[in-house]
Parts: sequence; structure tokens; C-alpha cells
Amino acid sequence: MLSLFVSTPSTPSNLLTNSSPDVTPHPSDPDLTYELQLKGSGRTPFSRSADGLAVLRSSIREYLCSEAMQALNIPTTRALSLISLPALPVIREREETGCVLTRVAPSFIRIGCFEAFNGPTNMFFFGGGQQKPDLEGLRILGEWVASKVLKLNIEPGKAWGKELILDVARRNAKMVAGWQAYGFMHGVINTDK
Repeated sequence: MLSLFVSTPSTPSNLLTNSSPDVTPHPSDPDLTYELQLKGSGRTPFSRSADGLAVLRSSIREYLCSEAMQALNIPTTRALSLISLPALPVIREREETGCVLTRVAPSFIRIGCFEAFNGPTNMFFFGGGQQKPDLEGLRILGEWVASKVLKLNIEPGKAWGKELILDVARRNAKMVAGWQAYGFMHGVINTDK
């Protein structure tokens, strides 16, 4: 499933700046969608203070771990392609080779997507707190995630919050239990949604 492409100096520079996810319906089932996400394609409004770049070393490790988790039946995203960018030096603890990792999953919605609509007020921190709460946006996102992403059986117009939270908690607990059963530890759950 992994394809590796090494860029050349003639590789279009827009490859490094296009990070918008695409939602692609499955050809035989329009209710089944896949989203594509680019990691390492550059800064976005959500990059906080980071440079938005990825390094080849850790992206290869991410690919190998995601395939191992898939084989162990632990929920994970999948790597679709890994593009090495040897002409793009990335500074971390040392200079490393840049890359762009394309991930594919049914959804890349994160808990932080909900937090962005109802972030803390009178507070500033990297990645949140800069926007005013938008409860109508939160409602729209929640109803869409409950029906289209999680496919919860909730009647239109009925309360969805409790069911959504319980389903997300169950899914996250199952995923983290799978991690721990095989000795994988990570400090945050946002590695996979």
C-alpha cells in the first residue's frame, strides 16, 4: 500500500503547500467515504507554532506502526504514500530529510475540532482560545459527525451529545487498550482518531 516517490528540483512547489483534506466516496457505496490528509505539507492555520514539516525518519516509523496496528486489528489510519523531499532540509535535533506523508481514513475529525467551536474564553494558548465560541457551528459539526461519521442511530432533531461522547469514549478506550495489549505507548490519543 505504500508508494515512495523521491522529488526532484522540478517537483512542483505546490506539493508542499496543499494540505486540504479531500473526502472521496467509495465507488460502490456512496455512504462510505475516505479522507486524505497530508502530513508535512507545510504550515496551516492549525500548525500552531510548528513549521508544518515532516521528516522521513519518523514518517517511515509512522507507516510501519500503522501497518502493524492494522495487521493486529487495532484501529488506525493508513499510509497511502510517502514522498521523500531530499532537497528540503528540516531542522529538528539535527538536519533531516523532509517528506510528505499521505494518510487515508474514514475521517480525520479530532476532539480538537469540537474544542475549536467552544474554546475557552479570555485565554490564549497555541492552537486554541483565539476564536469566540460558535455553538451553532458546534451543533452542526456534532450532528454531522454523529450521523455521517459515526453512523449513530439518532433521529433528526433529537439530542446527540450523550451518544456521541459515549461512542467516542468507547472507540478511544478500545484503541488504547489495543495499544497497551501490544506494548505500544503514546502520550496523546490524537495519533489516530
